[in-house]
Amino acid sequence: MKSVWRACKKLFLASMVQNKRCGMRLYSLLVRVYLKIKWWQFRGVLTLQRKVELCLLFYSYVESIRTFPGERISVCKEIANAVVSYLLEYKEVGIDPSDSRFEVLHRVLISDPWFKERLGNFYLTRSCAFSVIRFKGDPISEKSHAAISKARLYLGEVNFVDYKECLVRLSSIKTDLKAVKKCYRTAVAEKVEDEKQRIIGIIEVTASDFGLAISFFSLLLLVGGFLYNKFILGYFGYSVGDFFTASDYVSSSIDVLFIVLISCLLGMVSYFWGLSRGLSRSLHAEQFEIEVKGRSRDLALFILPCAVFCVWFAAVRGNAKNPFLFMLFLFLGLEIYRRLRFLKYFKNGVVIEAAFVAVFLFSLQLGFKIAAKVENLTAGGYSGPYGLGMSAEYARYSGLEFFMATSSYVFLWDNERRSTVVIPKSGVIRFESKVD
Repeated sequence: MKSVWRACKKLFLASMVQNKRCGMRLYSLLVRVYLKIKWWQFRGVLTLQRKVELCLLFYSYVESIRTFPGERISVCKEIANAVVSYLLEYKEVGIDPSDSRFEVLHRVLISDPWFKERLGNFYLTRSCAFSVIRFKGDPISEKSHAAISKARLYLGEVNFVDYKECLVRLSSIKTDLKAVKKCYRTAVAEKVEDEKQRIIGIIEVTASDFGLAISFFSLLLLVGGFLYNKFILGYFGYSVGDFFTASDYVSSSIDVLFIVLISCLLGMVSYFWGLSRGLSRSLHAEQFEIEVKGRSRDLALFILPCAVFCVWFAAVRGNAKNPFLFMLFLFLGLEIYRRLRFLKYFKNGVVIEAAFVAVFLFSLQLGFKIAAKVENLTAGGYSGPYGLGMSAEYARYSGLEFFMATSSYVFLWDNERRSTVVIPKSGVIRFESKVD
């Protein structure tokens, strides 16, 4: 800056000799440039000072959360804000310095070397800010002297620094701020997780729980097999009781039910994941004493596109059965269920809710599988998974397509007559797989 100022003076004197009016304009322009540079330097120092202050605040938040594990995060932040404001000599502190929690955190922070160094750097930047705005020859202000005195309390013997020295000294402030913010986020996550662990406790899974789960899913398979076969055969006028035994309900539709059961299990995993996230969100809001925003807007933003795509799919394909319809029914059903709020009457509400979600997903997926199977049969051109070799007695049915079998009967589909035929299983002498 000194060399720039000397060059400006020489240029001004030379211009004054040649043209007095032109020289005055040039001098005015150079003064404005000089003041603008001073202003940029002042803003740069204030930006550094703000980053140092943020480092102090986030570091104090972390130490406050660790020092007062029984307090909410909002209270810990209030204490930390008060201590940092007191150390930075701000007028508004917020908490009485005689408070025992204030004294404890103040003692912890002052004894920390990392915090002391950044605190000294804060006062160093304050001193630099006051010195930047003075002109050459002006005495150093009392505020700058006071700031450098405070910096020496934490850094030892330091001298006044100019703008360039301040930038060099605080070159790592961005990295420090990023690291301390990460520590703060980690501390908050650990605090919320500890609260969640305190509420949920240790989940004990016993052998009886495994037995109950196996019984539950076995019942789902049995009921699902019964409903699958009943609705498909009932559509064509058959009664399942005339052709099926209890074991046939599952064995005749195991391939379909397996896929449905897997989707049901994935749905339950998603439910427990959502339950964990919801609890974390609630605890986070409780720790910070903020209001949790409702989910109605988020749900509407999901349901509306699904409804639009359902209409578009039906208009293009001429068929209302599409994957968007499944998602629409799923989220509408879960939202209606959420608003019923009947779980408060049960002690083990989470288990009942998980079972309800499993049954709902299972039923919804099963309904779509039944609809897809009936549509596949009646759409025309159905081709079964197996070719059949018929006995001489039932050779007239050799052109029909296989679509279902039990332990005693085989169900065939006639594409020409668009009807089903049931023959004894003894009438089929071989099954041939169809390989494309």
